[in-house]
Amino acid sequence: MQKLPLEVQISQTVKATKYGAMSIIDISHYLKISGAEVIKQVKKCPDLTIVGNAVVSKKEGGNVWAIGAVVGIMFCLIQVFPAMVG
Repeated sequence: MQKLPLEVQISQTVKATKYGAMSIIDISHYLKISGAEVIKQVKKCPDLTIVGNAVVSKKEGGNVWAIGAVVGIMFCLIQVFPAMVG
């Protein structure tokens, strides 16, 4: 079984946290690598960014479908409800 690339391991570790952020020191202790290696690997990963001494995962745009669904439902309600009442 092949081991995942280090930048993928870091990305999964950070995204698994409650707030999507971890300090560089915590990541280095968890994965047993140096802090400099963490910084080098985070710079390779497009899903992560370094803010101060923390590695933060970038937000994903998954809410577009939910917003579209709400707008669609509201449009249907505005069109159908007056016809049902009047």
